[in-house]
Amino acid sequence: MENVASMKNCDRDYITSLMGISPIMIDSALIAPCMRKRYYWTNIPNVSQPQEKNIKFKDVLDYGYTNRTKGHCMTVADCRPLSTPVKMFYRYYHKGFTNLIFKSEEHFKKCKEYYDIHYKGMSAKEIPINETDIFNGVRYMNQNELERCQTVPKGYTKCLTRNEAADVLGDGWTVDIIAHIFKNIV
Repeated sequence: MENVASMKNCDRDYITSLMGISPIMIDSALIAPCMRKRYYWTNIPNVSQPQEKNIKFKDVLDYGYTNRTKGHCMTVADCRPLSTPVKMFYRYYHKGFTNLIFKSEEHFKKCKEYYDIHYKGMSAKEIPINETDIFNGVRYMNQNELERCQTVPKGYTKCLTRNEAADVLGDGWTVDIIAHIFKNIV
């Protein structure tokens, strides 16, 4: 069984009592490009932390720039992307949600500078939608990049739209974490 590490202690303890085994907390960031702290309850013996692979978020991008070493955990917001670039940047920069890709490092710096001068302290509703084209070119991860973040085989979600893939991948397991756990089956 698996669940988010941010769950309430009482819920974690209840699941532990039902399962009859203590969980191990593993962050997928050890072996994947995105942070994803999860509790795993298993009766497979000798499960330990996986060896760090040092995979950076930028390593899985088809193109573009990210200012983050590791991507944020995919959430349902990734399957309902905002359509205006300035709102996308607001969610990314001000709120710290989602994963946004920029045309270049210079593009990121221009977006940040413009936002800090013109929009800092504003709510999302107060930010004008089409005031500038500075934010044009920011993008969310594409389907291939989403798959790589969850260490899913290339093309595994090709029968889905990009947003459907983001939804199911965000709810799914990091494949290489499950493989790490299963390697201890005797």
